[in-house]
Amino acid sequence: MKKHIILALCACVALNVMAGDEKHWTQENTGNLKALHKVYELIAKKEYVKAEKARMALKEKLDKQNAKDAGKNIDYVKNLYPLWDLAEVLQHSIKLDPIKDPDKVVNYCPLCAYETYEKVVKSNIYVNEARGWLASEKINMGFAVIESQVNAALMDYACTENDEETYGKVYAALKDTQYASELLKRKDNAGYRTAMNAESITGYEYYLTNYPQGEHFKEIHQLRDDLAYKRADKSPEGLSEFLKKYPDAYNYSTVENEMYFKALTLSKDTNTVASYTNYMKTYPNSPYCGEAQDIIYKLAYDDALKSGQVRELKEYLAKYPNSYYTSEIMKQIGSTESEQLISEYASYRDYLIYEKDHGGNGDPKIERIYRNLIYMENHAHRMGFRGLVRFVNETVEAGGKKQTVQMIFNSNGLMQERNPSNGASTKYNNYWSSNGWVERGIGAKTFTYTYKDGLVSARIAGGQNLVYRYNGLALAGMKEYVNNKLQNETTFNEATTQPQKIVGQQKEIINDFNDKGDVSTQTEKIKGVTSVYTFEYEYDKRGNWTKCVKKKDGKVLETRTRTITYFKRTADDSTFEF
Repeated sequence: MKKHIILALCACVALNVMAGDEKHWTQENTGNLKALHKVYELIAKKEYVKAEKARMALKEKLDKQNAKDAGKNIDYVKNLYPLWDLAEVLQHSIKLDPIKDPDKVVNYCPLCAYETYEKVVKSNIYVNEARGWLASEKINMGFAVIESQVNAALMDYACTENDEETYGKVYAALKDTQYASELLKRKDNAGYRTAMNAESITGYEYYLTNYPQGEHFKEIHQLRDDLAYKRADKSPEGLSEFLKKYPDAYNYSTVENEMYFKALTLSKDTNTVASYTNYMKTYPNSPYCGEAQDIIYKLAYDDALKSGQVRELKEYLAKYPNSYYTSEIMKQIGSTESEQLISEYASYRDYLIYEKDHGGNGDPKIERIYRNLIYMENHAHRMGFRGLVRFVNETVEAGGKKQTVQMIFNSNGLMQERNPSNGASTKYNNYWSSNGWVERGIGAKTFTYTYKDGLVSARIAGGQNLVYRYNGLALAGMKEYVNNKLQNETTFNEATTQPQKIVGQQKEIINDFNDKGDVSTQTEKIKGVTSVYTFEYEYDKRGNWTKCVKKKDGKVLETRTRTITYFKRTADDSTFEF
């Protein structure tokens, strides 16, 4: 209160000095200054009701006088307004106890005091003239004292309210004063209390966003991460969402490892190559990718061995060249290739006889020729079966008609009988000799096979002759002669999946094969007219088709279905069962 008395006394001095300045103050204005002096005295005495009435009466008088002198350059009236406003500043910056002083007007409002003070010191009159008066040695209003009082009251107000919003407002006003650091600290603590009371992710996020340099940032950050993890779905997908949403989480690496491990566990539950492959694709940075890859190698290796197919084994090598099982696969290919060539196209017993008579010892050339000989013969009858087939019952539906045929094979892979539903049965007599020659009877005809200089000839009683040509180890073509006149010629590529060309006297047929060696597309050219046929298949586990649909322009022309019965080799490879 001593400060306010001092201010009032300073005001008195100021008024007396200004009254003596004949340049600015008339007798009428001296009365105004006395009235303003009275307002300061009442504030100093804490008679706020009287002070407010006197202040408002003076303002009304000044307003009338100012309006009366409108347009005139009468600065002495305007210059009183800043001084009058300072009275309001003091009024709002003094705190009363409403219980102890029930008859007093409680106008305590530090924010109002600050705003009014700011208005005064930023006004043109204050900047241009009043400030000079009040800062002069002769007229010392003690503005530094007033400013200190305003700031102290504002700080006291913030501490009393003790909430984040008030600290924020007061800091904005006092950021260039001695109270700035203390206000920031108190605001930080208030924000911390708000976050702790909320005990929610939203509350924690609010603190982290608004107090990135806060004293409690690390603690709140950890509380946010722990709560978010507690509420997160613990599936790999849920943990992935957590990591995406909180990339700065303190427990990021722990949660990430948990996600990787749980995802691998799910893959193990399925335990397929596809599940582990998908795992590695989804989590390429997982430390468990090496383990997943090892399991893939093993599963694929087991599948390849189980299939017993050279093609599957070679696909394994191509797909997994760095596998631990590469050497084992290569050994298996070596033994399986020979075994498959034998088991698919002729009996093991007859092959050994053939190989021995030709001085072979697993000679791939002999194996290839022997295989292609039988393979070509079967293809001549639209066969080309895989495995030791005993019976094939085939149904053909075309043009609204249905026909069935039964085919019977021997253990050498050659057809013995063909019995269509129309009754026109054909019997095949197969003769094998130890010198590599093969004679075969079809009905009344006899085929004689011989090998010489890379050609296998099949001479048929009645003047027909088939010649198979080889390019190295591969079957390259076939020519059909009747009475020494070429009737048809077929060319082959190394793989059965490449196009095959058949040229006759009146037509040309080009076949494209799928990866099973069956015709997928057939282009037929007859006297300049081209027709294209497509074939769709369903296969059994041995790779033989059980259904074939022939189409032209998307329309089904023919449907073939098969029921296949296979031989089963005995343990000593001497006989076959079915």
